[in-house]
Amino acid sequence: MQPPPRKTGIGAGGITAIVAAVIVIPALLFIAVTAGLMTVAKNHISQGANEPTNSYGNASPSDPNQADPEPTSTVYRMDERPGYESMVTYVTDKLDHYKDGILNNNTMFMSEYRIPDTQDGTDYMTGYMAALLGTVNEAKAAANETSEDPDALDAKIDSYRTTVDTLEARFKKGRRSAFR
Repeated sequence: MQPPPRKTGIGAGGITAIVAAVIVIPALLFIAVTAGLMTVAKNHISQGANEPTNSYGNASPSDPNQADPEPTSTVYRMDERPGYESMVTYVTDKLDHYKDGILNNNTMFMSEYRIPDTQDGTDYMTGYMAALLGTVNEAKAAANETSEDPDALDAKIDSYRTTVDTLEARFKKGRRSAFR
């Protein structure tokens, strides 16, 4: 009698580990680096915010006899726009929905979305998650982006929602080329 043939290929546990390594670890690193950079930037800005400067950009004492400068145009921040927080919640919820589906029961997830349990199927699923994660990270990183045109910021906020919806629609239709 011959022993039963050995199963080859990556199982559900291996796929879950790959997805965790490809998605979760870089996301955590990105968040840690971004938080550190934001802290440094805020400290730098708050240290120099109250120091008046001369025309050369050097600190100079205030001259009470000097005329008030002309008013500057208003600068808007992305994270202060009305739709920013809801957009971040929306795109993050989409990412979490698929990530939880993969991590909780990878086999059921692949079956639900008719993804073959092959290397091509795993690549397809991983490609979608990488594209989705990239869009979510880009949206979060844009929080400090500024513009004198609030409509331009609002359009960019809308574009993140549209990108996530487009990626999801392509994923559900099985379009492989959408994530490469």
